[in-house]
Amino acid sequence: MLVDFIITQSLPAGVKLSEELSTFLKGSSSNPNSLSSENSLNVATILQSVVDELKSVALSNSKLHDKLNRLDMTAKVTTSPNLNTGSNSLPTTSLSKPNTDTHSRQPAIQSTTTLSSSIKSKFIVGSHKSVSSKLSSVPVRKHIDIFVSRLEPCVTTTMLESELFNSYSDVTINKLVTKHPSYSSFHVRLPAEKLDDVLEPTFWPDGRHSKKLISSCTPTCAPLVDIHAYNYNNKDYCLCSDLCTCNHFLLGFYQNCRGLRTKLSILKCNVAVFDYVFICFSETWLCDSFYDSELGLSNYIIYRCDRNSLTSNFSRGGGALIAIRSDIVSNLIYTPATNVEHLFVKLSFNNINYVVCSVYFPPNCPLSAYESFISAVQSVLLLHPECVFIFCGDFNLPDIIWSNDDFGLLYNTVSNPRVQCIPDAFAFFNFFQLNDIQNSFGVVLDLVFSNVNSIYISKAVTSAVPCDPYHPALDIMIKLDKPSSLLDRSHNYYDFRRAPYSKICEFLNSFNWLETIISLDVDEAAKAIYDALHFCILNFVPKVSYIPSTFPKWFSKNLKHIVFSKKRAHAKFKASRCPLDYAEFSALRASYKTEYKRCHTVFLSRTESMLKSNPGSFWDFVRVNKSSNEIPHSVHYENLQSSGSESVSNLFSHYFNTVYVPPLSNDFSSPFLFHDLPSTCSFNIDDVDAGLDALKNVKSVGPDGLSGIFLYNVKSSLCFPLWLLFKRSIDSGVFPSSFKISSVTPIFKSGDKADVKNYRPVSILSHISKLFELLVLRSIQSPINSILIDEQHGFRPGRSTTTNLIVFSDFVLKAVEKHIQVDVIYTDFTKAFDRVDHGRLIETLYKTGFGEPLLSWFKSYLSDRVQWVKVFGCKSSISKVSSGVPQGGHLSPILFSLYVNGIKEMVKNCELLMFADDLKLFRKIENLSDCSTLQNDLNNLVSWFNNIGLQFNVNKCHSMSFLRHRFPINYTYSINGSSVTSVCSKKDLGIIFNFDLNFHSHTEMICCKALKTLGFVMRISKEFNLSSSLKTLYCSLVRSLLEYSSVLWDPYTVSVSCQLERVQRRFLSCAAFVLKINHPPHDYFLVMQELSLISLADRRVNANIEFLNKLVDGRIDAPSLLSLVNFKVPSRTTRYHIPFVVPAHTTNYGRNNPLDRMMRLANESTVHQN
Repeated sequence: MLVDFIITQSLPAGVKLSEELSTFLKGSSSNPNSLSSENSLNVATILQSVVDELKSVALSNSKLHDKLNRLDMTAKVTTSPNLNTGSNSLPTTSLSKPNTDTHSRQPAIQSTTTLSSSIKSKFIVGSHKSVSSKLSSVPVRKHIDIFVSRLEPCVTTTMLESELFNSYSDVTINKLVTKHPSYSSFHVRLPAEKLDDVLEPTFWPDGRHSKKLISSCTPTCAPLVDIHAYNYNNKDYCLCSDLCTCNHFLLGFYQNCRGLRTKLSILKCNVAVFDYVFICFSETWLCDSFYDSELGLSNYIIYRCDRNSLTSNFSRGGGALIAIRSDIVSNLIYTPATNVEHLFVKLSFNNINYVVCSVYFPPNCPLSAYESFISAVQSVLLLHPECVFIFCGDFNLPDIIWSNDDFGLLYNTVSNPRVQCIPDAFAFFNFFQLNDIQNSFGVVLDLVFSNVNSIYISKAVTSAVPCDPYHPALDIMIKLDKPSSLLDRSHNYYDFRRAPYSKICEFLNSFNWLETIISLDVDEAAKAIYDALHFCILNFVPKVSYIPSTFPKWFSKNLKHIVFSKKRAHAKFKASRCPLDYAEFSALRASYKTEYKRCHTVFLSRTESMLKSNPGSFWDFVRVNKSSNEIPHSVHYENLQSSGSESVSNLFSHYFNTVYVPPLSNDFSSPFLFHDLPSTCSFNIDDVDAGLDALKNVKSVGPDGLSGIFLYNVKSSLCFPLWLLFKRSIDSGVFPSSFKISSVTPIFKSGDKADVKNYRPVSILSHISKLFELLVLRSIQSPINSILIDEQHGFRPGRSTTTNLIVFSDFVLKAVEKHIQVDVIYTDFTKAFDRVDHGRLIETLYKTGFGEPLLSWFKSYLSDRVQWVKVFGCKSSISKVSSGVPQGGHLSPILFSLYVNGIKEMVKNCELLMFADDLKLFRKIENLSDCSTLQNDLNNLVSWFNNIGLQFNVNKCHSMSFLRHRFPINYTYSINGSSVTSVCSKKDLGIIFNFDLNFHSHTEMICCKALKTLGFVMRISKEFNLSSSLKTLYCSLVRSLLEYSSVLWDPYTVSVSCQLERVQRRFLSCAAFVLKINHPPHDYFLVMQELSLISLADRRVNANIEFLNKLVDGRIDAPSLLSLVNFKVPSRTTRYHIPFVVPAHTTNYGRNNPLDRMMRLANESTVHQN
């Protein structure tokens, strides 16, 4: 004990020991194993003499004198007869850190008040002839000694034996402190193999295991017993830490945040080092304008229930949130209660299912909300009876006093309770109320209910946001039967940026590619190129092991070191409850926050500076903060449920394969429509080189294992063999089989994230395959574009959604201005691109005019394709693709357009417009006969599409009547006998059309959406200092929403125009504050001048004129629109010449016809210039 103290603690200056004692200590220090069990000198006697001598030389040093007094007391304790359980062992204590010698590695279990740690393995009682041979090898220990402290004086050894150690044999318990006014302490010796059991906090009384002991526990004792052990059997144990990563426990966190909107920076700082399995928040105050990624919980899957009109009459406040660590399988549980701000999430951890709930009830919440919550709880209990339930929340029931017995909760009330159903229901469910931590006013508002009582609740030392005095943050710790096994996300990858490309190019240049490719067929030639490239990767490209970090990317090494030090200090404080340990932890916590802010500021500055030098990195930062595509680890499809990487990927693969259809019969014949189309493709080596050059910054790796950066760096050696391969492929009419592999990534659309039907597949093709497709497309696009119907506006040069909508609105406005009704059928296909029949498509291409060998090449391109789905880095089983065009390929849109190009022959009496697979059918309606005509053309379309394998999704098809009079002609349209739903407004290609031709709904929608996005922009850029980055974010993310297709809906009323301008003025106000631009109140001219901005109204005027200019000079390829432009051809030369003749109108909406407005503004601009 003292030897360890002398060796590890340096003596103060001026303290000298006798020569004999110094020789003894020097020998012990140089050889800790020199003591042997045969020493004739009693070690305890030597220790006492050492203490006495040190006291005589250390009277002037108070700190050392206090330590020696404690050593003196300990030495006396160690010689006490009631502590000796054998002649060869003696429990002693040390003030030093636990010994790390491999021969004497024993548990050091310390109490927080009296004794430090057991190092008795160093001292063996026996007889020795000399002091010089005191230490020797220590025999294997069969028993361990623990010290239990901070119990009330009334606790006896009998209580400990009967309540805790009654099932253990060979246990000795001795009371160490017999007369102390505040506590009593015990020494317990038990078999060494029981150490793992006693190290678990749930082994000790926590308020439920032992009623006698808990009644005598000190009020300030967080756990009844605090223990800490080091290096037992080469394991590290840590207890009771909110940041503990110990896998013996499921750790959770709960806090009533009292609003997160203004605390996002603090939240990101604190949760960056959280490692809880689940996090529950109440009173988040969030709304749908706040993205999940803004919360800083990047390692968690977030479930939210924000306040809405159903849960409260107030727009602000409330809200609940549950975050589940992303390596845990979880899914949201839906309940019928819609008037309560609550969430239920099911998670699977260590082969046990848990249901976690977060709920918030505002003060004076109506009884109906509590009753709805109880109904939701009942439904969850019935659906998931096997789970462990943990329900956390702010119930706002301060008049109820909670307690528990062995069978469930008990409660009593100070007065007549306002809400009786909560305690009654949870008592009936046999739940326990586990939280007894009072707030600053002595009241418990936040409750934790569970159906098990082996859950430990403590006050969190580190909160997510500053704690409100009414709501302390809570740590939730659940004992696990066995250590948890979590998903291993580490993987290896090839670092293509560090590859020696000079050696790789030298290797590739050593091949005779001309002879190799000419002598082999297409598939073998492609395989030869791939073999050479894969050989280069395996032998030249360095392979790196990657372990995903739980820290944000801007964490420096120093900051990570502080985090680990803070965790250790926190665990130490939890074990000791010593104020000095808390001071150390508090200092490290402050240091962490300071260093975090510094690192984050440096990261933001570096990111902002990349706007010009590397804009991709800048937009990656924005994208990460704006969106999240995290797929849950548990998903379902109809009655199928899957968990785990491989199972989830296979379920996605199963669903995506259901959309494919078998080949159609050959009993349908399309008409011959021969056109002058190419039979081959032409491109040269320079085209291949330009295509590879575009891969310069493409880091993605295709399904063939080749990254864009790799191909770019070897382009000098690869251009020629690829050009030879491509030409050989076209000439022989064979598309290489190695190019037909695709990796599918599920992309979330909307709705329930756990339902695979809410995902769409995106195919990732190899870079070489996409380059080949691009070269073919450029070669054939011009002749194909000339034969596509004029009504098709999708994926064609010079056309867009705007041209589609302007053609439609011009038709409708001119009809309605003449008091004629227009009926429109908006259709929606079921997986149109995936259901294209390959045989019918090849027949269509043949009858359209494609010849050999290009026709055979297209047939080979479409056939025998395979794919897999990749989720969480795990690939599903390979599946064949029996139909459809490859989504993600360059040729897919134009092939689909050719597939449906014969649609015009089916529509004889109505108008139609298309954008890819988006189709609308419309006609002027003057009587019911016109409605029947529209229905007949709709029937013809349905029949034709059925014949080519495409089907309408009737549930998503709608009809709408445009009119401005009060006497509509009503008619119910149908598809395959099912009625088409009639609507008064419809979103068409992103623009909301109302039946009365006003765009008020659309402007309100885009203003709301733009304000939400503006709030996001200002939140992430409040620390930016450059006006360029702030302006870029506004123009790209906010202003673009306000100007999409503005030439269509450009408002002619001042009120709507001002509504749009308010969004920009809000940005100007925020920008002036952030960038410190002085300006008069409510006058933003100087701010606009500083940022080089103009009003939105002026920009819309410029957009109108620019669209007309593009239409006239051919940059917009829309003949139907160009035919509507009225050019003015003067009969004689005049001084002032206006270029267009604008028709006269009798209505404002007619006058605001897009093309007429453009011509009028262009005339006005010409007059102003003159």
